[in-house]
Amino acid sequence: MSSSSASHNCPFELERRIPSRRVSFKVLRNLLAYLGRTKEITYSTIVEKPPAEVGHILVTDAGKPMGRSTRYHHFNALKLLGLVRKRGDFYALSQVGSKIAASYHGDNVPFEAETLKRFRVAVQSCDLVRRNFFILFTGDPSLDFLKHGAPVGFYPIPGEGVYELRCMSWDGNLRLSREQTIGIMWGIRLWCLEVGLIDEIFIRPQAEVSTEMANIIFPVDVEAAQRITLEAFGELLFRYLPQDHPVYGDTVSMSIPLLLYRLCPAERLPVHRAKSLLKEWLTLHQEWAFVESPSYSVLESGRARRGSSRVVWRKQQQVFLDVGGKLYSRLFASRAIWKSGGMYHASR
Repeated sequence: MSSSSASHNCPFELERRIPSRRVSFKVLRNLLAYLGRTKEITYSTIVEKPPAEVGHILVTDAGKPMGRSTRYHHFNALKLLGLVRKRGDFYALSQVGSKIAASYHGDNVPFEAETLKRFRVAVQSCDLVRRNFFILFTGDPSLDFLKHGAPVGFYPIPGEGVYELRCMSWDGNLRLSREQTIGIMWGIRLWCLEVGLIDEIFIRPQAEVSTEMANIIFPVDVEAAQRITLEAFGELLFRYLPQDHPVYGDTVSMSIPLLLYRLCPAERLPVHRAKSLLKEWLTLHQEWAFVESPSYSVLESGRARRGSSRVVWRKQQQVFLDVGGKLYSRLFASRAIWKSGGMYHASR
């Protein structure tokens, strides 16, 4: 019934076939709004021969009509996430699906925060996701992955089209099959990224970071991240910057990618939120803190590492700090920003 294709000392098993693929949550919302107006819908209305009023919803980001397989996976996602319920030959909105449909204000109108939260809860409550994805962060299905989950490193196996996973929560490694790679890495993982349940960091392998753990996914707490204050973020910086090893005078320094790699997973903080707070903090303390841009040779080595893949370079760029279109890779801060004993104080 369930098995991973190849694993070593892994304490759990994943299902062989995982029927999830990448979907557009905007399309899911628009489909729910359509269903809310028509009250009921059949499988063939979405998958086989959608009418014009549904066909204009089922388009790709490029505006092209979706193929049958893509239409099927969008409809299947509605079922897996509990947003529609079957009644005889027809499907109707569930209670959560009705609330999402009610938030519709146009096909291309951005999500309201509450709508995204409802999608996030639906993904988090999905049994398929819990059994085959959240368990990767804990190794134990009884543990809450948001509270107890550790970062999961993933890396491709050259020439095989599959990924191998590692996590501190469980021993050994886990090699996914092709079917599991498609369903987990290119399905559930992307769902969780889009609704904000996880985030991802990729940095160059270095002394502190092995090749196997250079690309990680980790749980995030969106609501807690939005509540964090600039003062609280300053306290976090004090905790993660190497205060005992100044580079000169009372100034300490750290690689920004490495800082984000350590801070974000440990604090359940999305990378974009951490970078936004860091920019605000730098503005507040511009007399005592500054950032340095990487050398041209570093940038070029980043572009060339692991081949010339634009995707890999773009992922690496995401952990640099972008200020006014310029990339910065290193943070310098005077310890005068903090009081003795590690307590933070804002300059006035």
